[in-house]
Amino acid sequence: MADWTIEIVDSGGNVGLHTSITLDASGYPHISYAARPTGLKYAYKDIAGWHTVVVIDGFVCYTTSIALDGGGYPHIAYYDITNGDLKYAYKDIFGWHFETVENVGQVGIFCSLVLDAGGYPHITYMDQTTNNYDYAYKDGLGWHIEVMATAGHLGNATPLTRIAMATDGFVRSAYTRQKFLPTVDYAARSGLGWAIEIVSDDAAAASAWCGGFDLDAGDNPHVEYYWRNNALTDHRLVYASKIGGVWTYEDIVTWGVFKTAYSSDMKLGPGALPHVCWKYSFPHDLQYAYRDAIGVWHLETVDAIDNVGNYNSIAVSPTGSVHISYYDSTNDNLKYAYGIVAVAVAQTSYILA
Repeated sequence: MADWTIEIVDSGGNVGLHTSITLDASGYPHISYAARPTGLKYAYKDIAGWHTVVVIDGFVCYTTSIALDGGGYPHIAYYDITNGDLKYAYKDIFGWHFETVENVGQVGIFCSLVLDAGGYPHITYMDQTTNNYDYAYKDGLGWHIEVMATAGHLGNATPLTRIAMATDGFVRSAYTRQKFLPTVDYAARSGLGWAIEIVSDDAAAASAWCGGFDLDAGDNPHVEYYWRNNALTDHRLVYASKIGGVWTYEDIVTWGVFKTAYSSDMKLGPGALPHVCWKYSFPHDLQYAYRDAIGVWHLETVDAIDNVGNYNSIAVSPTGSVHISYYDSTNDNLKYAYGIVAVAVAQTSYILA
């Protein structure tokens, strides 16, 4: 069990929606999030405590995703729901800079951001006009946009995307697709384009949507997703990993009553072991689970005070400390939980010869 420390990061108005968390080189958390009506906000912690910044005001921000560059400066992708555009903000020594990545139709919801070795941004997101999943990246020539998956979302499942950068310099992504059956898909980009494969494809599924995604040191994909059957009598969080070209599946937690696991996320920690957070539809609390080196899942409640846990995001440090940002729906606050989890590590990564 982790000894959790819980803090209120921001309580000025309706804040803490659509959080995204990352850690700097010293292990301090940095969080991007939406605030209503003040738009896009950014919070970071240092030795002096928490600091909050209004990055851009005067619009409604729906989705955010944060990454730090080599200098520790924040980069944020976000969906401007007021204008229906995918936008990008970053900070450097001169201050904040803002760019519109794509503004044709309604584009940019559920965006996910990663930076490459040169500090350039790569973003996956949904195009609500075409129902495609798109990919945008920037280089020295500017922004480039391409379709990652066509007609990827035609249903009502949450069209979440996640992105990660592989060691070959190309991105990988996991996302929710609902075309004929609800599925979670995995996309790998190479010099030849995109290769798409289905992670979860089950005729018994009424819903399946992607929660978390990460790559281990061998570029093997790890995906966490929520699944429920058509009869609404079987609900579960599933962890899938592809090692040696084969997908394997494990249930993190299952339940029979009708309640949904809202807003889940997953990241790998030391030993390529997964750490997962999620919120139940009831009781309205924040949950956490980790898998140890012998394959046993450990579950615990992080925060059960009021209606908490939505819009969560998780980060794990190289030493194994777990950091979660999330929304307190009762008090309209941004909250942060920090814990040390004692996980026995049997291996450092999955690297196959």
